[in-house]
Amino acid sequence: MEWVARADTAGMPVIGMSHESYEATRRSSRYKRVKRHFAGADLLLALTDADADAWAFDDMSNAGALPNPLHVTPRTVSPRTEPVVVRHGRLAFEKGQDMLLEAWAEVAARHPSWRLRLYGSGPEEAALRAQAVELGVSGSVEFAGPTSDIEGALTGASIFALSSREEGFPMSIIEPMAYGLPTVAFDCAPGVRELLTDGHDGLIVAPGNTTELAAALDRLISDPGLQDTLAEAARESVRRYEPDTVLDRWERQFALLTGGRAPRG
Repeated sequence: MEWVARADTAGMPVIGMSHESYEATRRSSRYKRVKRHFAGADLLLALTDADADAWAFDDMSNAGALPNPLHVTPRTVSPRTEPVVVRHGRLAFEKGQDMLLEAWAEVAARHPSWRLRLYGSGPEEAALRAQAVELGVSGSVEFAGPTSDIEGALTGASIFALSSREEGFPMSIIEPMAYGLPTVAFDCAPGVRELLTDGHDGLIVAPGNTTELAAALDRLISDPGLQDTLAEAARESVRRYEPDTVLDRWERQFALLTGGRAPRG
């Protein structure tokens, strides 16, 4: 939007979009820049209704919401036969793999045949490997490295865990939902609550509470029937983010801004 401000947009509708939660922006150095550069846009789109409401209460009367679309087309779903909890994402502080390892130290003691598989690379990898050793779980934790084979990563597991400190609209939850994995997630952003309904298509626990995270993982591991129930509900729930559905919402926004005319460009 800083570049858009330098352009000649006279007569053109302008839509700005934020891909992080309102709270994440509010706590960052980006907040004042967003308030300055997005205020004059015809529309400021957040990824969730809750974030749009938060911006509206913060005097951004142009706020609205549009989610990201589902970007994978599963050829198959996970059979959920492998005793694996999976997490993929950059190995960085904000993604919270350190908290997942803390929870895993409790889970692994109760379920010694299960493994935690971490996909990704990043600045925290060495510290996380050392933490796994310190916690005594290095034998059940796999650092699988980065992968572009999301389907293989997810269908080779039975449960997905999201331990992030902050998120926007986490695509890392949409993907396992589509591939038939039950998800346990920290309630770290409105996007988590928009994607998951606790007890229906996933389990949501208090942000940063590793004891609750361990208990939720233990509950799922111990109850294959609950895994099946949540996974089937997740596959149905995620269909509301299919590309055609989200595209229709974009077209409606364009029509509102252009008075029903097709937008230029």
